[in-house]
Amino acid sequence: ERTLSGECGQSTHASFHPGQAVSREMVTLKEEKLPLELRSVFGTSHSATIRRTNVLYTVSIGAATGYGESGLPPKKPGVPIYEADADDCLNIFAQWKTAVGEIPAECTYDFFRGLQPANIDAAHLTAVRHLFACLDGLEVLPPHTPGTYRAAKSGIEAALWDCLGVLSGQPVHALFGLTAVPRPGFYTAGLDEPDTMIRNAVEGHRTTPYLKIKVDADVAKCVAILHRIRDALFPSGYTGSVKLWSVDANSACSPAVAREYLEALRPFANLVYMIEQPFPFDVLSRGEDEWAEWVDLKAKFAEIGILVYADESMKTAADVAKLLPIVHGVNVKLEKAGGLRAGLDAIETAGKAGLGLWLGSMVGSTLNSATPAHLLPLAGHGDLDGSMLVQSASDPFEGGFDWLPGNHASHPGHISLTPRPGLGIIRKTPAH
Repeated sequence: ERTLSGECGQSTHASFHPGQAVSREMVTLKEEKLPLELRSVFGTSHSATIRRTNVLYTVSIGAATGYGESGLPPKKPGVPIYEADADDCLNIFAQWKTAVGEIPAECTYDFFRGLQPANIDAAHLTAVRHLFACLDGLEVLPPHTPGTYRAAKSGIEAALWDCLGVLSGQPVHALFGLTAVPRPGFYTAGLDEPDTMIRNAVEGHRTTPYLKIKVDADVAKCVAILHRIRDALFPSGYTGSVKLWSVDANSACSPAVAREYLEALRPFANLVYMIEQPFPFDVLSRGEDEWAEWVDLKAKFAEIGILVYADESMKTAADVAKLLPIVHGVNVKLEKAGGLRAGLDAIETAGKAGLGLWLGSMVGSTLNSATPAHLLPLAGHGDLDGSMLVQSASDPFEGGFDWLPGNHASHPGHISLTPRPGLGIIRKTPAH
């Protein structure tokens, strides 16, 4: 029977009363596959999907229930970008559930910087500490990798934070010591046939003026699409002072292709804020000559007013220093980082290094989009639109945050967190 650094004591089966231990029967841990039908094909330079299978986790302590979700892009065996599928996550959850065993009478495990939430019963807090201790101490078994563990952990941890927020009556961002501040939210036009991309961009523009537009190595085709989107949205040309677009290459470019984009994007420099992940996902191991090209391209893009951000190459805080010579900013995603706490570590590390901060989400339900939103006050921008890409009938949740309308006087297209406890999401009542 495994122990956790001596910080969790003997288990108990005592029935719950205020001030007493929580029995294992008062703690419920559930998992299930979450099939999602998308509104249209969502394409990137390395995949295209019309449906996804994520994993939904439920953690209940007493009368409080929390939810978490692992957003899972198509798994690419042997390619350390997206390493987990639903079966991987379910297997890791089962390992965690086994490790949890019984709930101890005492547990002093510090799961987050000495956090002592107010308005929570000590026995409930003990249960939360024990669940976090088991999750953090889990030694996943082969064939799982650190990447599969982080993907599963991100959703399990989200359910724990949601439950803790409900227990304490506080939103998760407040538990992290953050104040809700509206931030620009981007809508993603996935790579598709040109007419479909224009239609999707126009539809997204109804919610937010901020757009992320997927591209690949076919520069002429993609720039033609950018022209058509600009003409559709700004028939008289764009004259605003705020940059509204991100161009996302998803690792599609060689240095030569990136230089083509450098020239092709010059006419869009007043609209395009950044180019995201132009370099290969394994750029850190590509050799000195190619590395020198990307260092130079960072400077060249900056000269025309476009920043370079990392996504696929940016996983945890440990990647920040390695990427610093070739990027101006990083896109932090919880499934890659390993959850809210690891995401916070990555954001803080990047911020100290002087990098721009972006929060992203995977395609998923409202729950999956709402989770990283609680760290958005620390970032400049975010594309937390994963649930907007999903058919409403597939999405079992609502809430989390609001999109301020595109004609809002001060914060058009910004994401505004709700004050509801936990992650702020509400489970829909199933239709009968």
